[in-house]
Amino acid sequence: AGGRRDAASAVRARRRRLAMSDYSRSGRRVVRDMIRYLYLVVDAGRAMTEKDGAISPGRSRLDVAFDMATEFVAEYYDQNPLSHLGVVVARDGEAEMLSPLSGSRRDHA
Repeated sequence: AGGRRDAASAVRARRRRLAMSDYSRSGRRVVRDMIRYLYLVVDAGRAMTEKDGAISPGRSRLDVAFDMATEFVAEYYDQNPLSHLGVVVARDGEAEMLSPLSGSRRDHA
C-alpha cells in the first residue's frame, strides 16, 4: 500500500513500455505523413466525479481522466503534426463538443 505507485503514472509507464517494445520487435516504422481526424470523448458522468483512492488519493476519477486527456493531446500532436483532434464530453446521456476538430493543441487547453 505504502509503495503503491500512482495509477496514472503506471498507465503512462506501461503505455511507453508497450510502444517501445512493439516497434522494436516488429521493425515497423511510425507513419508521420498521414492526416488523422480524431474525436477524444471524455466520460464526465456521475461515477467519474467520485474520488477513488486506488487511482489517486484525494482526486476524482474525472480529474485523473482530464490529466490523462491533456497528456494524450500533447502526445497526439507530437506524433501526428498534420492531424486534427476534437474533444467531446459525455454526461447524463448527452454529448457536448468541448472543442471542434483543430490542428492546434492550443485549441484544447
